[in-house]
Amino acid sequence: MFNKKEARLDRKDIPDFDKVIGLVVWFIKNDKLVSEVNSRTNHIIFNEGYRPQPELENLNAKANDILDWFCMKVFLVLNFLKDSNKKEFADFIDILSEVDGNSLVQTMEIGMKYDFNFSNYIYELEIEKVSNEEERGLLKVYWLTSTVVSSEVRILAYLYAQYFGEPYQIKAKN
Repeated sequence: MFNKKEARLDRKDIPDFDKVIGLVVWFIKNDKLVSEVNSRTNHIIFNEGYRPQPELENLNAKANDILDWFCMKVFLVLNFLKDSNKKEFADFIDILSEVDGNSLVQTMEIGMKYDFNFSNYIYELEIEKVSNEEERGLLKVYWLTSTVVSSEVRILAYLYAQYFGEPYQIKAKN
């Protein structure tokens, strides 16, 4: 569907589930950051019942695994944004970027508190260091949220450039 160098999804094709999935699969195969959605760690955490935040109604009941969940989420988000103008599209990406930043900070704070080995990170070893069950659960949610939302931002920013003819610019914090 897409060549190695470029993925295209015309706005008129957003309601076509298979075309959106083709775009997501292209990103998972060709973008190192987005491919992290399919990591072993994310599959483990998702299979334990944890979900990225914010949750979308009815999405969890239909997903067999993290990849199904992510594909459905991107499909739903793109259908929400399909008629949006440039500002609305950018504002949505801005909101996701903030969610990602907050999740990443929370993940790092817990990891630093428990002295995670970030240079040679092995999920099963590091998660055992988190003795507090509440923090362990939060870490899993933050981890999934950061991975999923940062991947979603990458895809949406790519489409923003495609749809509006200019790169998405991260909103500067005041």
